[in-house]
Amino acid sequence: MKKKIFTTLLTFCTFILNAQWKDDFTQGLDFWHGTTQWFCMDDSLLRSCGEESSSTLFLLRQIDINALRRWEFATKLEFNPSSTNYLKLYLWVEDTVKTGITEDFPANDALYIKLGESGGKNRLQLYRTIKSRDTLLATGHTVFSSSGGNAFKLRIICGDSGYFKIYSASWGKYNWEEEIFADAGINIGELDGKTYSTGLYIKYATATRHNKYTFDYISYGTDEPDPEPVPEPAVTLPDTESIKFSEILFNVSGGSSSTGVEAESKFIEIYNNSDSAIMLNTLAFMLPDKRLYPLAAADEYAVVEPYGYAAITANAANLSKQYTICYENIFQPPSFPSLNANEGTVYLCRTTDTLILETLYYNKDFHHILLPQVKGVSIERIDFNVQSTVAENWHSASEACGYATPGCKNSQANNNIQTDNTFQINPQCITPNNDGVNDYTEISWNLPINGYAATIKIFDDYGRDVVTLRKAEVIAPQDKVIYHGSNLRSGIYIIFIELLHPYTGKKHRYKYPLAVR
Repeated sequence: MKKKIFTTLLTFCTFILNAQWKDDFTQGLDFWHGTTQWFCMDDSLLRSCGEESSSTLFLLRQIDINALRRWEFATKLEFNPSSTNYLKLYLWVEDTVKTGITEDFPANDALYIKLGESGGKNRLQLYRTIKSRDTLLATGHTVFSSSGGNAFKLRIICGDSGYFKIYSASWGKYNWEEEIFADAGINIGELDGKTYSTGLYIKYATATRHNKYTFDYISYGTDEPDPEPVPEPAVTLPDTESIKFSEILFNVSGGSSSTGVEAESKFIEIYNNSDSAIMLNTLAFMLPDKRLYPLAAADEYAVVEPYGYAAITANAANLSKQYTICYENIFQPPSFPSLNANEGTVYLCRTTDTLILETLYYNKDFHHILLPQVKGVSIERIDFNVQSTVAENWHSASEACGYATPGCKNSQANNNIQTDNTFQINPQCITPNNDGVNDYTEISWNLPINGYAATIKIFDDYGRDVVTLRKAEVIAPQDKVIYHGSNLRSGIYIIFIELLHPYTGKKHRYKYPLAVR
């Protein structure tokens, strides 16, 4: 009987593809139907924005059932799914519901993958729905855990062998792990003449899960071969020149047990100063008590890319949302050292022989003197060619980046760029009428050292202060400000800039004309 089922499935899967698409949601939800009002765009990703109470959300998009062959879903769950808070990824569903939704949706024929079981298990499960009755066909491996990561992709292929093959991978990676559902033979039967869709279905009973489902893209029907494997970069054993301390956040806002707010996460960032990848499991932090804190488990394959950054933190989810964060470079080690909120010493060493590669002494006094408060503000290394033990080589992260840049290039990095013009105003004549021509001016700068505090104001021809763009704000050495001038009448204005030197306390003043027409 099983052989006959697989033969039917194989015949169905070899139909010629005549429809395919990949939707990353950048064009909105015009092609989708369902509870579209309960989804929103967030930083180029699709996020659930449902009711802040128990609810059900779904999105469906019609497909050519004869093109049934391949799907991909990229998703992120910011919680541990369960039997009451779960996600269904529909490969196909007989599309009879256009508006509204009921608990037994869909009521007819469907095939879907579910993530969320009783007891908090998170295995892939393949289900078939026939006339409102769900049947578990097969169970695969775990793709999600609260400690192992919450962002992943699934690729489902109706293969030439007649089996469904399901692959999982980390978000943004191509290290697909194959999971063959050998017992998932399906007698598809007569599907022609009906309308089918693919899509996703969200069910949550816990109100705080209403915005915790995120999707990067969904693709359907593609028959393109897998990309050629990207050669793994050469991995080298780190030495004193190849790996550097880059940034540290050691003083953060504490949580509150009464309000349920968790403490923000501290982090230590390192920089790969070489042209070879460095495996994180070859590195460890060490405190003066000689206790080692490996940056990754011994069997974990995670690398710091050449000339790349890696921020190590105990809990990536508790990094402040105000920071400029490069999430692909955030890593959670097996354990993280306790960092004193005032000062301390951290060593970076090899796990193989505990050779110390760099020493970092940090102190709250390294922060800029004008900062009103230093909680939640990291200190960044200015120059990797200057030793990490030099206090002047560390500086508070700039306000423009949210006071920290975990996993990203430092806001206070010294790019060794020199220029004769400290500030540039381009253009010096603007016409703020929204016609796309000279609607705004760009005030850019390139300073020789880090840590200047800047005040930038606009004065009219009577000497009156009409606009303040920056007020005693610590700025990055290379940055810019965009000014539209929409609130100014036609006339000649003066851009006034005052810099406070971070070490001497001396002030430098600059004036530039600005014409508004």
